[in-house]
Amino acid sequence: MILADVCGTRRGLGSDFAPDAAAAGFDDVETGGGDVLVHPRDPYHRIDTYSTSRRISVSVNGMLVAESTRAEALFETSLPTRYYLPVDDVRMELLEPSETITQCAYKGTARHWSARIDDDLVPDVAWTYDDVRREGEPVQGLIAFYNERLDLDVDGIRQERPHTRWSREAQR
Repeated sequence: MILADVCGTRRGLGSDFAPDAAAAGFDDVETGGGDVLVHPRDPYHRIDTYSTSRRISVSVNGMLVAESTRAEALFETSLPTRYYLPVDDVRMELLEPSETITQCAYKGTARHWSARIDDDLVPDVAWTYDDVRREGEPVQGLIAFYNERLDLDVDGIRQERPHTRWSREAQR
């Protein structure tokens, strides 16, 4: 059994967790690959996605990793704007699959990517939703980057790195 916060990282749990999980407010989600427990959906949580032609540029440790004018901008309650880019606009030769899998009660199951810049591996800088729920359909198969962990420019203007629970302060 796997426990996942809303859009949180999967953690393995013993089989005796389920009764306590229900009491703690978790829902049991069937994924085909085992049970996953996620927080129930919040009726006041909102996700909106819009296509944008703004130039989105993503750099990791000074190396341009992605650039697109075909992004989907995803606005989610209490989170910074996330830009999901087509795979063709991402330098996939700089990304390596990560073992990190996350579960979002709204968008679905995401797999993560780490960036290899020269000899440095920068862990979990991006993610993609292949297995989606309804709210995740507009971004299925696109790649998003953690604004908190890298440099993101919108129309040539460097965006401030937001401080969220996904921030890694040492990665500056």
